[in-house]
Amino acid sequence: MAALVDDRPADRAWHLTGPRAVTFPAIAADLRVPHATVPLRFTAAALRRRRAPAPAVDHALRMAAYLAAGADGAVTDHVRRLTGAPARTIEAFLDEHRDAFAPATPLARLLSTTKAA
Repeated sequence: MAALVDDRPADRAWHLTGPRAVTFPAIAADLRVPHATVPLRFTAAALRRRRAPAPAVDHALRMAAYLAAGADGAVTDHVRRLTGAPARTIEAFLDEHRDAFAPATPLARLLSTTKAA
């Protein structure tokens, strides 16, 4: 934990993961909602409608493309090394925070009950 709150410059980047790689479809299945790939142009338009600053839109699009490509699938032991405790599974995290992932808009609620194509 000390490495996370230490004010000194870090000499490395920590890649915090769970105990195994996960995918967006697997997360959707655990949440019992359909998985759909949203084209990045629609994501950008939605963020702009919400007045997200251009750098935030750019970052969100880059991260979405990076994660969708599976580029972040490597599992590390960094959580254990930093905290001394094992990393939690994605299922445990989702169970603990399930309400935060509930569909929040009428459209999201409708889509969450629609079968994915």
